[in-house]
Amino acid sequence: MATEQSKRTISSLNDKISENNLAIDSITPLIAPVEDKINDFLPSIQAFDNQIIAINAQIQTKQAQIVSIGATAQSVVGCGTTTTTTVNRDLLQVNTWNINTSSYNGDQPYGNITATTLTTNNSGIGSFNVYTNSGGASLGTYYSLTGPGYLTGTNGITTVTPTASDNATCTACKNAIATLESEINALRSQASALITTANTLKGERTESEIRRYGLRKGIEQLQADTARVSSILTILTDPSNDAII
Repeated sequence: MATEQSKRTISSLNDKISENNLAIDSITPLIAPVEDKINDFLPSIQAFDNQIIAINAQIQTKQAQIVSIGATAQSVVGCGTTTTTTVNRDLLQVNTWNINTSSYNGDQPYGNITATTLTTNNSGIGSFNVYTNSGGASLGTYYSLTGPGYLTGTNGITTVTPTASDNATCTACKNAIATLESEINALRSQASALITTANTLKGERTESEIRRYGLRKGIEQLQADTARVSSILTILTDPSNDAII
């Protein structure tokens, strides 16, 4: 038979479990309003993300046009050189971490940082966007355009004799590329401003995600404590241990 001390211990542990359950019951209803607050941000954030994605697509189209024009101009007599220019697409990514997951209650809320390409299929996710000029995959290469008139005359190896039409074509191609580059820079400025706004909204949403994590982590810790106390109670209430305690 359990001693009086053991009985008091059992009673105290049962009280602990009751306290934990009461705490869980008081915390659980607080999660839904926080989830609602998080979800309410989504339409606005998606709208800004989609604007950025659209601009990024325009930039990529213009970058592809530059490659195409460069490929044409490089073959024009006196225009292209032997060095190459590589055009890489701009890279639009969103960073996510554990805290963005609704059910996460582990020990590394800011762990598992993942950079994912932002598209219309996942717009609105994550804690912040990152835009890297020419940070993506190659769209193509072309020989750098130094002309018109590059290598005109004899240099000991090569003699080129561009016509007036060659020179005009080379100049037109270079001007077209310069115009596209200027348009790309303007679009990048628009994207940068939108990213700042989107990240402001995502940052505020993350504050709510931190709150949600704290609530879920609190419940997880209370449940773990209840499991620990229950295992102790199992020992103290096991009839086979009566002769010992």
